[in-house]
Amino acid sequence: MKGLKQNAVILHPGTEYTKMGYFHDKHTGLYTGFTNLDYL
Repeated sequence: MKGLKQNAVILHPGTEYTKMGYFHDKHTGLYTGFTNLDYL
């Protein structure tokens, strides 16, 4: 799970990103994948 942090990408809100399964992490302010559980 540690390797996912370096793959975090800052994205802009939009349907293109929600389709890819990204959500806004309120803690980091980043748009991260659902599998990035180590952000929580």
